[in-house]
Amino acid sequence: MPTRPQQSPCDLSKWVILLTTAVHINVTQPAREKNTSIAQVRLALYNEAFKHWWTKTVLDLVIVESSGYTFDEIRSYASSLKIDSFKIRRVSQVVLMAEAYSIIHAFKHHYLDKYDYVLKVTGKYFLPEVEEHLCSLNATSPNFDLLIQNKPPQYENVTFTQQLLWKKPNLSTSS
Repeated sequence: MPTRPQQSPCDLSKWVILLTTAVHINVTQPAREKNTSIAQVRLALYNEAFKHWWTKTVLDLVIVESSGYTFDEIRSYASSLKIDSFKIRRVSQVVLMAEAYSIIHAFKHHYLDKYDYVLKVTGKYFLPEVEEHLCSLNATSPNFDLLIQNKPPQYENVTFTQQLLWKKPNLSTSS
């Protein structure tokens, strides 16, 4: 059973990691077997990343899963971890839409209320040395509203964002 570290290099109590996932995704006309193997690959990536988040950081973690998968295998060793599974009807084939819905879902259900800073990471990734980087932001009194890390676009006019970091008081969910 994986265990958590007891200390971080600085006070990270105002930070939360929001991990967004979608185990079952819509893909263009897949065969049932192909869709199952895509879900299995995604699930393996998520489980590996979660194990790293759980065993290598003391950061509070919230997982929002937008395809209805419940992550019972993670709950078995991480009972204090907040996992919310819901199922959205896909508006398009773009997984990025599921990530946007997941962020909104986390705010609407008040999972992020007690934190000043949110680091949203796509659930299949673990960021080594994340605590040290957040501590350096703490040390310099963060004066940012939003930081974005992304991959170069693979398609014209599309940017795939993998990590977002924002100071929560500067983000309004009302529209």
